[in-house]
Amino acid sequence: MPSPGGISPQITQFAPPESSTPRWAVKLNEFQASEAKNTTLPPRVRELVIIAVGAVWLAEYELYAQVNVARKTGLSDDAVATLASGGVPEDLSEEEKIAARLAFELMSRHRVDDELYREAEQAFGRTGLFDILTVMGEYQTVCSMMALFEVPVPGVTVTGRVPVVPQI
Repeated sequence: MPSPGGISPQITQFAPPESSTPRWAVKLNEFQASEAKNTTLPPRVRELVIIAVGAVWLAEYELYAQVNVARKTGLSDDAVATLASGGVPEDLSEEEKIAARLAFELMSRHRVDDELYREAEQAFGRTGLFDILTVMGEYQTVCSMMALFEVPVPGVTVTGRVPVVPQI
């Protein structure tokens, strides 16, 4: 059962046959599907948080896999490229900018300053903050697996740890 981003086939192919990873990957896929279905976050906010996590991890495959999803939510190619390089795009709404700043700050500093927390709580409520944390944790797991197993971007030879955002 592949995940929405098609992740589990890439992960399970690296697992030793005697491991429980394929069963675990199915559970991760179920969690991903449940999170995506039950989140209170608007699709664009969810997607930009995923891209922010991928950017901090320098997760080439994850960024590659999310480009079309991001486009379907209405994020521009420029916004995706800016997020993938660790920036906050100007063409986002104020709430989207807050979500991007929150994700980048929490991922890089492992804390959030009081002012940003208040802005984020005002924008998303405590449930929305929890949903942001949930999607961040979910994709930190995905990105760590991608890094450990060095999952390549299809058709791209990686020469360094630089995010790949395809221009289609």
